[in-house]
Amino acid sequence: MGYESKIIIAEKHEAHQQISFNGKTLDYASVIAIYNLSRIKYPSPVADLIDASPEADCYFYFDGDGDHEVCEDRYGKPLVEINILDLSQALKYESDPHRRFLPFANLLDSFLKNDSFNNVVALHYGY
Repeated sequence: MGYESKIIIAEKHEAHQQISFNGKTLDYASVIAIYNLSRIKYPSPVADLIDASPEADCYFYFDGDGDHEVCEDRYGKPLVEINILDLSQALKYESDPHRRFLPFANLLDSFLKNDSFNNVVALHYGY
């Protein structure tokens, strides 16, 4: 993974503002939080989880004006959808964790305990 990573926490809204991208129908996801993980070591539990995660079936709006549909990262790689529980655990099991990992794992845990959101996902965005 030799580039920097952001994780977008978003709530998917199925069958709402759908778009077509690379022959797939994507649902809109409203951004709740954006977390900058910076550079992820490779190989590592977090990098391995990202690499094994499926392509996202959603997109979000980003880049200042809010009118830019984001379906892929800055390198043209499709967004991937990461299970929040798996991501939290991978962040905690890093052998040499980056200083940003543990606070982010705790934030993810709070989403898992919160009933206010439905269908919350973590999306990987490389930049």
